Amino acid sequence: DYTPLLLQQLRFGYRVIVVVTIGFRPHVLMDGLITNLQLAPSSEPAGGRITVTGEDVSVAMDLHELNLPYPAMSDAVIATTIIGRYAALGMVPMVIPHPSDAPPDPNQDVPQRNGTDLAVLNQMAQRWGYTFFVRPGPAPGQSIAYFGPSARVGIPQRALTFGMGAASNVASINFQSDATKPKTVYGLVQERESGAPVPVLGFPTNQPLAAIPALIGNQPFVGSKRLSDDEQGNVARAFAAASAQTTTSSQGAITASGELDGMAYGGVLQARGLVDVRGVGLTFDGTFYVKSVTHTLERGSY
Repeated sequence: DYTPLLLQQLRFGYRVIVVVTIGFRPHVLMDGLITNLQLAPSSEPAGGRITVTGEDVSVAMDLHELNLPYPAMSDAVIATTIIGRYAALGMVPMVIPHPSDAPPDPNQDVPQRNGTDLAVLNQMAQRWGYTFFVRPGPAPGQSIAYFGPSARVGIPQRALTFGMGAASNVASINFQSDATKPKTVYGLVQERESGAPVPVLGFPTNQPLAAIPALIGNQPFVGSKRLSDDEQGNVARAFAAASAQTTTSSQGAITASGELDGMAYGGVLQARGLVDVRGVGLTFDGTFYVKSVTHTLERGSY
């Protein structure tokens, strides 16, 4: 047999931490659990290959479906409670309450959450236009479980530079602008207490990165859609839901993808943060929000 398999070194659920060190600073790229193994045996000596696939530690939150009540708890408190169950994995909660996220009256409503813990967190985050993710680090064995709005403020990371000679660190980059993405969400909500109809219109709630946001710059070529849920007559929650859906739709108006030379960049580009792009022209130069990063590590290259 193959030694790693014979010695059970790659069992499902085993934890794997991947760290890259640039200079003297370690960066945690991955902290997760093994979820999949593939074996490609070979008749040649030492020619077999074992492929190990894993997901971040949040995969442990997606194993068991539950049906639990959370009396007199707001969504932020529910999120903190759920994340607290995984403290043994080094998961630290960072929960930012929404201004309209008030605890319900237990005499009228007891929140019931069905599904896995990960599914519940994602559903609640989507409701407020929030995001939930688990970021590895800052130290090996630790992770930050973030429940809140997309962090579109702060100091941008080292700039991505294209076509500027020796200062360039981007091998290739592509942009896409889609005018069909931004939508204005509207609705008519029957107020719970009085029964009066209240018009609802969503507005972007995040910090705009573009000099002219797509919802404004693309007028009059901007679509609209109706609010799908009236939040049981809660006008404040309906406004929050409409604004969340409007905000989410506009985030995909302009996207970029490319390949970065990690050695020339001299650092690690972090997902879910800001980064400046320069050298591609006035139309697309500027600050972008990093949605995802793929790291390809080989001998002599990053």
